[in-house]
Amino acid sequence: MYTTYISNEELLYIALENYGLALQYLSEELRNNPQLVLIAVNNNPISLKYASKNLRNNYNFIIDVVNINGLALEFASEELQNNPQIVLIAVKNNPISLKYASTNLRNNYNFIYNIVNINGLALEFASEELRNNIIIVSYAIKNNNKSIIFASDKLQSNREFILCLINIYSENIFKYLIFKFRSNFNIILFAIKRNLNILYYVPEYLLNNKNFMLQVLNINGEALFFASYKLKDDYNIVYTAVNNNGLAIRFASNSLQNNKNIIIAALKNNYLSIKFISNQFQNDKDILSIIKKN
Repeated sequence: MYTTYISNEELLYIALENYGLALQYLSEELRNNPQLVLIAVNNNPISLKYASKNLRNNYNFIIDVVNINGLALEFASEELQNNPQIVLIAVKNNPISLKYASTNLRNNYNFIYNIVNINGLALEFASEELRNNIIIVSYAIKNNNKSIIFASDKLQSNREFILCLINIYSENIFKYLIFKFRSNFNIILFAIKRNLNILYYVPEYLLNNKNFMLQVLNINGEALFFASYKLKDDYNIVYTAVNNNGLAIRFASNSLQNNKNIIIAALKNNYLSIKFISNQFQNDKDILSIIKKN
């Protein structure tokens, strides 16, 4: 029978691979060992907190560390937290890393410009001044539309800026803005004109609001698809929808799909809506008259 022996060094590696924070219990000499610290950081970035001061201020070592886990930047020396190259690598690894960069870098226009072009979500940790900078924010949004939620309140409330973004990015940006503008019909209607799919992100109470939906249906009758069941059975709502787009009749309630006035309005708008009309009306003289005209 053979016995396998594991050296103390191998045991140490196994321990740190499975529990990086065990680094804190090692001697100063071992906490100054780059190989051991990297193993610990690979398991848990907080482990860098227990590395020697010398390693936490070692440029080449910290480059290796933030390549493994950018969040370890939190425990690098203040000098290296102010180093553009190191912070850039950290942010490439994890955009949250910018949170641990120096105040100086987080307020540096050129540096943040480069950062948001790499990962727009890093905007969250830029200075308030730069989160209010329309150029910085625009590039962050271009990289990742979700970045709009990290723009300053002032920019998020800038109507012209928001309308411009909706015009460019449509539903991809609007879905992050709906909570802020849920009561602003003008903004929502502008977005709907750009893309009907905006209605997927509109609160349910608006889809059940008759005044709101009448405005929407005057823009695009197909929006009847998004209306509440109650409104799909509302004569005025459905009539407005089919008057704008006859094919919208297919989204009306069964009872209104069988309403002669609704059917006539739908056919007058688009004779192809006949394929959604009940057989009982196929031989109706008024309906046949409209079909013949088309």
